[in-house]
Amino acid sequence: MEGGKAVDAQLQDLTKGSRGSTALAGCSTSTTLPNCFPAPDFQGIAAWLNTPGDAPLAIRSLRGKVVLVDFWTYSCINCQRSIPHVEAWYQRYSADGLVVVGVHTPEFAFEHVVSNVKSAVQQLGITLRQRELAGGLPHRRLG
Repeated sequence: MEGGKAVDAQLQDLTKGSRGSTALAGCSTSTTLPNCFPAPDFQGIAAWLNTPGDAPLAIRSLRGKVVLVDFWTYSCINCQRSIPHVEAWYQRYSADGLVVVGVHTPEFAFEHVVSNVKSAVQQLGITLRQRELAGGLPHRRLG
């Protein structure tokens, strides 16, 4: 569907309002993204997994890349079901600069235990070299 005629027609309709829709009339179809503000650094991370040496990841190291921040928790069935899709996106688009940063956002007490997160990462088969998993980051507005 990406780049297909149906998608292009829907985008055209939303941006130009050909059928009375003006939902995205103010948006640009430019291939250049606007630079609205710098992304904040990651804060409040209890542990880093799947980074070189499990070292912290700095936002500045991601400059010029497309970054998908995936908020998840290992005991959530919806999160578990999304993993193959996120992994597939990474496989398809990593050569074009896609980086996936998984932010584990624990809800239950047992999900706060870093060793449990490490075990779940192994059991769920999350093995991407560029997928960084952060434990203990509370939900907060990014930016």
